[in-house]
Order: sequence, then C-alpha cells, then structure tokens
Amino acid sequence: MKNMTTITTSDILLENATKYADKPALSSKDKAGNWKTTTWAEFSGETMDVAKSLTSLGFVKGDKLSIYSYNRKEWYIAYAAANFVMVLV
Repeated sequence: MKNMTTITTSDILLENATKYADKPALSSKDKAGNWKTTTWAEFSGETMDVAKSLTSLGFVKGDKLSIYSYNRKEWYIAYAAANFVMVLV
C-alpha cells in the first residue's frame, strides 16, 4: 500500500479489487427483499465503465458532477467513477 499521505480512494478501490476480487464489497436488497452482493472485482469493473463513460462525455479534472439518487449501489459506483476522473461531486 502507498504512503498514507498519497493514497486516494481510487487507489484503495483498485487494491481491494486485486486483493479481495471475489469478496463482497457492497450488498443491497432487491425488490423481493433478497440480498444481492457485488464483489470487489465487479464493483471495480462497473466503476471503471462509468469512469470511461464520464470521460467520453467530456468530463475532465475539476469539473463538477451532481448525482441525484436514492442511497443505492449505482450512486456509489458513480461517485467512485467521478473520483477516478477527478471530477468533483
């Protein structure tokens, strides 16, 4: 792990995706009340997909992004993706 003065949330996500690929990262209930678990590898992959989408939409370091959503997995993925692109949320 990097020195604590230089570590970012993006660094932690990538490290966890490598170290704990098949371990649970996020869990939420579906409409039927069943738990759905997202692994670190899945979370990282989905986050990178959204980060690429933000870049292709023209977002650059320092831009601002507003995420309006209930507290759910997709919100956190969008937030983490914005961190990768260095976009302010």
